[in-house]
Amino acid sequence: MAYLAEVEAGKAITDVCRLANVSLRTFYRWKERYGCLTPQSVSRMRMLEDENRKLRRMLVLSNQISLAAAAMDGAKKQRDVSPRPRSVMVGSRDMTARSDSYYTNCRHR
Repeated sequence: MAYLAEVEAGKAITDVCRLANVSLRTFYRWKERYGCLTPQSVSRMRMLEDENRKLRRMLVLSNQISLAAAAMDGAKKQRDVSPRPRSVMVGSRDMTARSDSYYTNCRHR
């Protein structure tokens, strides 16, 4: 960071902050973060931060896709309920096994 180099060269911190349009707190945050790094290290660190940001975004998207797929599977399982067999709906008499007509089965009840 050029502003850190200016302060190290002897320029006043307040003048550098005014020139950069940043607060003293921001300057000290920069100094804490980038103070011991070379310009090549700073550019490499920024490149790695960008890559991490992209990877996090991809992870969030993959989690959202898997959650949506799980929700779809859950909804599909709920819809796969088959109707009860006819013998259960009628009662104790199993009408599907008999060859009699429905009228005959109902009349003998």
